[in-house]
Amino acid sequence: MTDYNDYVQAINKIYEYLNIIKSKWNDQDNLNHIESIEEYKDLVVKMAELFKTPAPNPSTTDKNDKMEALGQ
Repeated sequence: MTDYNDYVQAINKIYEYLNIIKSKWNDQDNLNHIESIEEYKDLVVKMAELFKTPAPNPSTTDKNDKMEALGQ
């Protein structure tokens, strides 16, 4: 299984459990906390794209971006 699939499954479980909790609890403070967590759902979904795209290979970056040695 890929990192992307693991990430998506974990996030889906979190929001699934939040929906279950939300339907069972009547306390408004707890419901407000759940809603504040749900506000991040779109951001979390967007971050899943990081796992879809492979990380750039450092050997393929521009060779002109070399660091200058200290003391020179």
